[in-house]
Amino acid sequence: VPDIVKMGTIPYPTAEGKSTYVMKDDIARAAAQVAAGEGHENKVYNLCNCEAYSTGDLCRTIAEVTGKKVEFKNASDEDYIKAGIASGDPEPLVRALLTMYWSVRDGAFGKPSSDIESLTGKKPISFKEALVSSKTE
Repeated sequence: VPDIVKMGTIPYPTAEGKSTYVMKDDIARAAAQVAAGEGHENKVYNLCNCEAYSTGDLCRTIAEVTGKKVEFKNASDEDYIKAGIASGDPEPLVRALLTMYWSVRDGAFGKPSSDIESLTGKKPISFKEALVSSKTE
């Protein structure tokens, strides 16, 4: 988050595509329930958040929590590649990451699920709750 605040944006080519970002602790709690419980054979769980966020949503939330100006400016694919290479990342890695951002842009990661809550009895932590919590640690 400090780098995002310094840049004033999240420079990803995701347009208004959404993703269901989830904290690893939420995934761990759900996985522990499956490992320790019964009746999970041959079942598939979608361990993601029950809310989907666009990169613009993330920028607005970071701005709200930090009190700093953070605005989403959708990067073009070309600008993302140039910036990644300029920051020292190998071009094959930058291009591989770009395909992930295409998937976000196309909605492949924007399908919320209540599986974590169903397994654990507790909703996954929201992005805003995670930011607020990280400020107090």
